[in-house]
Amino acid sequence: MNSQKSTLPKAVQDVKRLLEKTTGKSVEPGVVERLVDFEYEYVSELITDARSVSQYLGKKDLDVEDLKLAKEMEEREMNFGSRPNKQQLQALAQKVNEVPLPAVSKASFGLRIPPDRFCMTSANFQTSDVADAPAAANINGSR
Repeated sequence: MNSQKSTLPKAVQDVKRLLEKTTGKSVEPGVVERLVDFEYEYVSELITDARSVSQYLGKKDLDVEDLKLAKEMEEREMNFGSRPNKQQLQALAQKVNEVPLPAVSKASFGLRIPPDRFCMTSANFQTSDVADAPAAANINGSR
């Protein structure tokens, strides 16, 4: 067992030791590997962001302050997309609903539509008189 621990990378040994210490149980190797992978990705991204901050400020080397600022930016980024909880939505709805709707005047009740000439509800055809009927029949060639 001791020889196996020495063959594992130090990061894996540290994560495994931390997990065993906090949980009190041994964990599967896949869990440790995934946590080490997550740790590597997180730290790499944090260092990349800190480098960007440092370059923006015109520094050549990274400071602790650059890392702190990069971590704070990441936390804000993660919180930016979160949804409001039910209480926040209810408070917002109550605030919006406190504003009364505009009053409807008595002269303009009901459905308001434009004048008839602008509506498409009127008849759009014309009828011919009965006297014009034989003339229409002659045009078609029938007698």
